[in-house]
Amino acid sequence: MASQRQEICRFSVEEGLTVKIMISALLILMSWCFDAGAQVPFFQGKTIRIVVGYPAGSTHDSWARLVGPYLTKYLPGNPNTIVQNMPGAGSVVAANYVYAHCQAGRPEPRGG
Repeated sequence: MASQRQEICRFSVEEGLTVKIMISALLILMSWCFDAGAQVPFFQGKTIRIVVGYPAGSTHDSWARLVGPYLTKYLPGNPNTIVQNMPGAGSVVAANYVYAHCQAGRPEPRGG
């Protein structure tokens, strides 16, 4: 009786390795079969507004207008980019606008 129990419970290292390889291969093949559906790019159909706190023609405005087309080109979904100048009070007007209109839960400006 004891010899039968030893034969039933015996599991060689080679068999264990073979089982692990087979399970790994099966999981890899299954992962190739399931195709994740394509997602719509996040920025598709949206507009990115770059708020500049200095007047048009300044260095800050030039940099924003230089970067804008690259954002459109390289962000997925090709969003529109708008540079909006809000000079005054050393950019405090622009900072107050961004603070008032772009809160954590509302990325789009409210009321205009």
